[in-house]
Amino acid sequence: MKPQTDRQVRVNELMKAEIATALTRNDSGNPIVTQAMVSVTGMDVAPNLRTATVYISALNPSVDQKDLVKALNSDAYLYQKALGRLRIKYIPKLKFAFDESYIMAQEASERIRNLSGLES
Repeated sequence: MKPQTDRQVRVNELMKAEIATALTRNDSGNPIVTQAMVSVTGMDVAPNLRTATVYISALNPSVDQKDLVKALNSDAYLYQKALGRLRIKYIPKLKFAFDESYIMAQEASERIRNLSGLES
């Protein structure tokens, strides 16, 4: 995979901040989004700015990840509309995906904790 250009990095950060703001305001009005307390953990914008994947995590573990991603993807046009405030040539088609890195980090931390308990 090619490294991102400075422009791509700047656009990623601008879009990430704008989507995080829209999620905080809950532009969709969806109760699942409100209940989940969604955090934008990353963003991957295509070099041509036509598509973007928004990586999210839910701060409330009781919310079903699949339902949350499904709700966000069904309301993606509202978040694309929020990106209209940015002065960029193209507004990308958004796709939301759950960021698995947080769960993997928790599992790794738990394994380390268990191993350190065995050595004592």
